[in-house]
Amino acid sequence: HGTVFKALNRLNGREAAIKQMKIDPKNLPEIKREIITIAELSGPFCVEYFASYFKDGDLWLAMELFDAGSVGDLLERKKRMTEEQI
Repeated sequence: HGTVFKALNRLNGREAAIKQMKIDPKNLPEIKREIITIAELSGPFCVEYFASYFKDGDLWLAMELFDAGSVGDLLERKKRMTEEQI
């Protein structure tokens, strides 16, 4: 849950995805799980986690940009996917 937008890392020139999320006590455990999960994933087919920080009262997650959208977005556009696409 949250808003996702592109940003440019000025240090290395790479584009990143920034996920901006509102924080409240109800969703804090879910957000913690998400951060731990993406931080622990690694490999050529996993989105790379860069950092998380607070800005303007929201939590911002910085991760590798996957410009095709989320998996949910892909499934909405393309009801069936081949094994190779998955």
